[in-house]
Amino acid sequence: MTDQYSPSLKKNVKFRKDYSFNLRDLLSDGGWALHYTFRRKRNAAIGLWLLAVLRSILPLFLVLATRGMINSVVNKLAGVSTDNTDIFFWLAAGLLFSTLDIAVTAIYGNAAALFQDSVTNLVTVDILEHISKLDLEQFESLRFQDTLGIAQQNASAAFGRFHVDIINLVSYILESAGLLYLLFRIDPWTMPILLPFAAVYLWAQWKFVGRKTDLERSRAAKRRWTRYITARTTGLEYLPEIKMLQLAPYLIRKYDGLMREFIEQDRKIRNVGFRIQSFFSLLNNSLIVILLWRVISGVRSGILTIGDLTIFGSTALRLRGNLDTTIQNLGGALESTIYITHLRILLHTQPVLRSTANYTPERCRGEFLLEDVSFTYPETTLPALEHVSLHIQPGEVVALVGENGAGKTTLVKLLSRLYSPTCGKILLDGRDLEEYSLEYLRRQYLFVFQNFGRYEGSVLENIAYGDWERLIDRPDLVETIARACGIDPIVKDLPHGYQTMLGRMFGETDLSGGQWQRIAIARAFAREGSILILDEPTSNLDPRAEYQIFRQFQSLAAGRTTILISHRFSTASMADRIIVLDQGRIAEQGSHTSLLAQNGLYATLFKMQSRNMDTPG
Repeated sequence: MTDQYSPSLKKNVKFRKDYSFNLRDLLSDGGWALHYTFRRKRNAAIGLWLLAVLRSILPLFLVLATRGMINSVVNKLAGVSTDNTDIFFWLAAGLLFSTLDIAVTAIYGNAAALFQDSVTNLVTVDILEHISKLDLEQFESLRFQDTLGIAQQNASAAFGRFHVDIINLVSYILESAGLLYLLFRIDPWTMPILLPFAAVYLWAQWKFVGRKTDLERSRAAKRRWTRYITARTTGLEYLPEIKMLQLAPYLIRKYDGLMREFIEQDRKIRNVGFRIQSFFSLLNNSLIVILLWRVISGVRSGILTIGDLTIFGSTALRLRGNLDTTIQNLGGALESTIYITHLRILLHTQPVLRSTANYTPERCRGEFLLEDVSFTYPETTLPALEHVSLHIQPGEVVALVGENGAGKTTLVKLLSRLYSPTCGKILLDGRDLEEYSLEYLRRQYLFVFQNFGRYEGSVLENIAYGDWERLIDRPDLVETIARACGIDPIVKDLPHGYQTMLGRMFGETDLSGGQWQRIAIARAFAREGSILILDEPTSNLDPRAEYQIFRQFQSLAAGRTTILISHRFSTASMADRIIVLDQGRIAEQGSHTSLLAQNGLYATLFKMQSRNMDTPG
């Protein structure tokens, strides 16, 4: 089978099963994320970086202005200076830098929030667009489902936060470097004392954040369980069965057990963080006291000024705060890499089906020829179809029957090119299906699948989605289609006709299963293709309504090649030819009458269904 992942993905991005935290992963995924955004949001990113650098420099000038003003006041009081020029100069400078600091910080905060929202939206759109290009076969992969699940868990927001965290991180590092240099100019022992402390503190916090990140990655599957349980116990689709089975207490107990496990793990790791924080805070305060005593001694001996002493204490404390903030931003960036890793994998995943083919004939006759076709689903070993050879004539109505798991739906999806065969060929009008443009192929198929869509929106939209580019703004054409499919009377009885909002999420009107299915059938015939696929299209209808629908199908599908899946043999008997599938192979084929005469599998299944229908209920 064609591999689901591109070579570049395999080379550059690994599926990390051990959830190990290391610098290489951070740099690789972080570098990719920064480059991805910078390439798409270059001007906004440059502007934010410039603001961040300016924000990191202004506090240094403010400290220098404060030092100059204090020294000027001291000199004035000591009689060293006789005028107020220096005082007014440094006061004006302090006011200027303080105002700029406040303004730039506010502007940066707004710009960072806007940038984060913009990046979040950008990545969300990219994810949706990329997923829409992937193939159904890929969603069958459990590994891909894990990647998709994690990438969908606020991955876009995490992507935006990551950039802001990195910019903040660099900004605080620059500011801290400047503050450290100012302290060094006052007392040269500042760097030999504080730099080793800062290095050890950063290393300890790095290990601690790495441990937290490893923990969060290791319980990703359990996190999915908590979301799953929450969705199942609150979702309307599952509530009736959960209430009847009284499953809620068991599911809630399971949820509570998982959350208690998380809470205990978090308690233990918070205790580790508290001990690290307490130790280094005590050590940091002790070092600052030692350095302050040295500066006080320098002031007493006349080597340093009162201004030096004043700014040394405040700057040392600000440096300490910057160090803590740097750790927080580092932790946030590392946490975001959990999502960025899987987002990167997702966006590097390439479609399995070739999209470079561009054959687009003027007319599609709908003739299929299957030559020794086999197919095996991803990450499974047993083939769903095996050595199937079949010829379907243009305009022929073919019914596929067989027990559950016989391969009927798989065969339809191969004919629709939602999958590619593991081996063998499928020809459409004499050409390999893979030579056709995918866009062209999609427009040739009309379909009603067993799990048809029930779209939240108006009746008009639900029908127009069949060919939305042509119909979404043409209510007259939609009504024509509805009348042709026999659902116009149903729609007219709704509160607002074709503008009635369906579903419970945005509207107040819901339909029965059979009515939704009639809408899905109308949506299918909104297209103008030449191949009709019907996978249990009337499973929600009673036999009388089903018979009427199929009589209608015969009129609507005239001239189209029709592939029908149905468990009801009364429906299948209307087909020109019936294909009986058994365990992924063609067991029998022929008309309803000829298959009954063969007294084989079809006849056995038909008699079983007939006995069940005749049995009094």
